[in-house]
Amino acid sequence: MHASFKKWLLAEPRIRSVRFQYGFLAFIIGFIIFEAVVAASLSPSYRLGRLFGFIVPFMFLFNHLAYQFRWSQKVTIILRVVAWVWIVFGLSYMMFVICKR
Repeated sequence: MHASFKKWLLAEPRIRSVRFQYGFLAFIIGFIIFEAVVAASLSPSYRLGRLFGFIVPFMFLFNHLAYQFRWSQKVTIILRVVAWVWIVFGLSYMMFVICKR
């Protein structure tokens, strides 16, 4: 593995404070619950954009877990890869939904 890629993938998280870590995590979970309620209230004819509201909250969740908490090396790598894969998937899905309209 290239040294700079390895350094980026395994860099220690810049932890601001415990209140920020868990406070923002609670906010993200609340945001996901809010989006689930909104998605459940949408009409069935709104199929294409129904999942649109789950993209950003899960981007926040995966990135927050990957970069604000200390994990074992293996879990850190997995979380960071999942976070970046979700960003690519999310941006692709958003472009698909926007271009489909």
